[in-house]
Amino acid sequence: MAQVCDPVRIILTALSVVLSSCIGFGQTLPPLRGVYPLGMNALNSGVTPEPGFTYSNLFLFYSRNQLKGPNGETVSTGNSSVLMDLNTFVWVSERTILGGAKLSLTATLIINNNSLTSDVVGPISGGGGWGDSYYQPFILGWQNERTAPACDDDIVA
Repeated sequence: MAQVCDPVRIILTALSVVLSSCIGFGQTLPPLRGVYPLGMNALNSGVTPEPGFTYSNLFLFYSRNQLKGPNGETVSTGNSSVLMDLNTFVWVSERTILGGAKLSLTATLIINNNSLTSDVVGPISGGGGWGDSYYQPFILGWQNERTAPACDDDIVA
């Protein structure tokens, strides 16, 4: 018995193959920033700390006097500096729920300051104050001998 092919299914399959093969062509310029700020470490990232309160501080300072383009050419000159002070507060419950998960929450409060000056036009911008805060009001973290899976909810405000 011959099998009949559905034309809609063939068209959708062909379209999905074409679209998925074009995913890498969307970005023409290199990214200007990564996931983690420079100087930040991620050793034991995601592992739930011991019960109680924990405080972590990360102080970051960046400065530059040239802006480079995608091919390494100098696009503009001037001074730019960014200062960030990330203060993270963590609370972990002593009790466990749902098969040994520890309930915890975090709040990261950021104090920042920046300055941008051009050699051509002089001061462009600057300021300081509170940056975007990062909250995780609900974290469930399990710890096994070799893994530490977690489930959380994040808010940037």
